[in-house]
Amino acid sequence: MFLLTALILVIAALVHAARAGRGLEGRLELVLVYLLAGYHGVVMLVVSGYLFLAPERGAAMVSAEPGNPFQLFFGFAYLGMSVTAILTIWWRGRYVDGQVILWSIYFFGATWIHLRTFAEEGNLTPWWFFRIVVSHALMPVVMIALALWRARLQAGSDRALAHAQTFADSLGPGSGTPRRS
Repeated sequence: MFLLTALILVIAALVHAARAGRGLEGRLELVLVYLLAGYHGVVMLVVSGYLFLAPERGAAMVSAEPGNPFQLFFGFAYLGMSVTAILTIWWRGRYVDGQVILWSIYFFGATWIHLRTFAEEGNLTPWWFFRIVVSHALMPVVMIALALWRARLQAGSDRALAHAQTFADSLGPGSGTPRRS
């Protein structure tokens, strides 16, 4: 279900970006924002709600005993992390990159924990390995790749703007910066 949600969010972001007439850099940022706000924000906000409001069900989601302090700690952590992911809707730029780093570390860690736990219990079948890697490790790999691609495009734009400023400065005082048409 989580993968289907992620796929729907990517499609929605691309449709939104196309309709808004955004360039490649804007499209990449929009996909990141949709994944962060939708997948890591709203979906994980629901998970935190289960931990607080449906303790029996929520405990099973995080492999904890109901009422365990770890369950409440996890609920608050998810609540805070999901709210900061939702804020990418309004706070863009480097803030988005910070969220990519935060969620990537979290999901790579979750991948390692799940694989180790399943292996120690003797339950790590090829199916579970595939399911864990796809549901936990694939998302951060995709987000990091998109963030790096976007950063590379931004670096190219910044260099072009710096060259234009250098050219304008070479024309002498009062020449101003070339304007984009």
